[in-house]
Amino acid sequence: MKIRALPPFDHPVRPLSQRLGAIVWPSFFSAGVATVVFGALVDPIELRDITFPELEISRGIGYTVAFFMFWLATAGASAPCAPGGNDRATGGASAAGMLAARESAARRAK
Repeated sequence: MKIRALPPFDHPVRPLSQRLGAIVWPSFFSAGVATVVFGALVDPIELRDITFPELEISRGIGYTVAFFMFWLATAGASAPCAPGGNDRATGGASAAGMLAARESAARRAK
């Protein structure tokens, strides 16, 4: 059985707005879900009393701080997985490039 090589997957670099959107939007959604779960399990006023009793923080401020902390954490976790532009720009390998390398290695082994 002969395996045909795929055409090279070479596309222009994605715009910065598209690359940032691929990080920001999913992390925003995840932070919203995490904040709902956090709000169901933890009362920000009780948490304040345990940690920083001298601060005047309302529930709304507590939920807001929690949301932005979750957003920052999920965005930071998503950033290394962000889609890049092309192989030369990101240093990564595309699926077509990996397939071509595998076929080349198989031809050399024969």
